[in-house]
Amino acid sequence: MEKQAGEVHDSPMTARSFTVESVVPTGPDCIRVFLCDDIPELRALMAFSLEDDERLVVVGEAGDGHGCVRGVSETQADVVLLDLSMPDCDGLHAIPLLRQQAPACAIVAVRAGCRAHSSTGDGRRCLCLSGEGRELLAHP
Repeated sequence: MEKQAGEVHDSPMTARSFTVESVVPTGPDCIRVFLCDDIPELRALMAFSLEDDERLVVVGEAGDGHGCVRGVSETQADVVLLDLSMPDCDGLHAIPLLRQQAPACAIVAVRAGCRAHSSTGDGRRCLCLSGEGRELLAHP
């Protein structure tokens, strides 16, 4: 599949990009997945781990929350794997924006090296931010 890059300008000093697959299979069993993590190698690892299930199709990826919100809206992703801990706009800040821009998109919160029920309280914050009785999955 061919990738197209889009630029997201968060401030005059930074430019964050997101990548969108230009040819994406569709069908009743297809689940469109968007990846968001500030570490490119982790995004690649996520994509690699999803390759075995032909129902899961990675439609795009981003390195921060702002790019994620724009990319999820553009690709109409069904689910986003969202890192909670990123510079600039992290996953916790992106969740309410995703709920506004893409309310049908499911969110799987990911935080490397930390459990959702850790002392940081991120798991509790995620559950509060998911809103409207929607479940938010946390994966350590």
